[in-house]
Amino acid sequence: MARLVTAGAETGDAAAEGGGSSFLTTAAAARTGTAGYRVGSALVSGPSYPVAYVLGRTYYHRFYFRKNTDPSAEQQLCSNGQSNGFVIRLQTSGVLRLMVNAGATIADSAVLNNDQWYRVEYSTTINSGSADDSAELLIDGVSAGSGSSLTAATGVGTQWNITTDDVGTAVDLDDIGINDDQGADQNTWPGAGSVVLCKPISDSQDGSWTGGAGGTGIDLSLAVSSTPPVGTAAETNTTQIESVDSSGNNATDEYRANLTTYTDAGIGASDTINVLQAIINHGEDVNTGTKTGSFGLQSNPSQTYGTFTFGDNVGALGTFPTNWRSSFGPAAYSPSPTRGSSPVLAVRKTDTGTRVASVDFMGLYVEYVPADFDPKFDLGMLNVQPPLIADYDRG
Repeated sequence: MARLVTAGAETGDAAAEGGGSSFLTTAAAARTGTAGYRVGSALVSGPSYPVAYVLGRTYYHRFYFRKNTDPSAEQQLCSNGQSNGFVIRLQTSGVLRLMVNAGATIADSAVLNNDQWYRVEYSTTINSGSADDSAELLIDGVSAGSGSSLTAATGVGTQWNITTDDVGTAVDLDDIGINDDQGADQNTWPGAGSVVLCKPISDSQDGSWTGGAGGTGIDLSLAVSSTPPVGTAAETNTTQIESVDSSGNNATDEYRANLTTYTDAGIGASDTINVLQAIINHGEDVNTGTKTGSFGLQSNPSQTYGTFTFGDNVGALGTFPTNWRSSFGPAAYSPSPTRGSSPVLAVRKTDTGTRVASVDFMGLYVEYVPADFDPKFDLGMLNVQPPLIADYDRG
């Protein structure tokens, strides 16, 4: 596995990022790209990213964090999605605290400044929940503390949640990355990373796909590039694309979209690309039969596609977000694409049934590190404060 989630709120709605409440993102909360999550009194339950936690594995979570003031009461920011699991909470003192949800403190950060971005990472390992679990908190790459022999949970969750208590304080989160300890790449701390989204700009191949109302010979990319997605129960050619292809798993039948070039997404020639990860928002017109699919990068670079089930078999799609579901594809690590050319993202209908499969958004998340990034002074690369004298002493 290794990289499980790469996201940056760029899809425009929490429901299109992985699930959870339909919560619009905002440009004011962006660290990089066009949007971020601003969570406060208006958001109690936010995005839920798909992470199927497994007993015995270590998971590494990263997000960038900024507060505008300290809360009037302890404010929860995120959780591992299981009862009595691990959470991070902002304290009234301006400290970030890693905790077991039942109340045990594992680690506290230093007091964090207002209006400054910080890279927050934490690791969790849940074994049996019998005093053998562990966790650690990092702020800007430096450990704030860790704990072992913890009793966090007797089971594991299936998602990583952004949540907040209603205490009236607005905080911003952006540039999310979640790894596990499997595989050969991204199997430890995510480290620094800026996340931007490449969206469809034109068609490369229509295959068996048409507009939602059956339109052919039209620009299908218009229907899968809206952020937030605009899928509707009464399909139109500009709200979604669809396929009823029954020929099975064939490349000639897949839809391919040319995406924003890496250069136009803001990635410079000397910047380092860490991870590419596709995301798709999909549904089914009726619950009869299982509509299976695959999607991934067809070129620049190419990869083995990931598989999914349209609409997760939840039933007839409505107007977004009703019964629309999102999926992340497999990650591509340390790629070397042609930066001035479009990556091409493809989706297939792979079953042999004739029921309608629909897509109302597809895109490619790109995590990169700017060439002028200095890890020694990683305070979010925005609102950076002068270095401490101790920093000079370390060379």
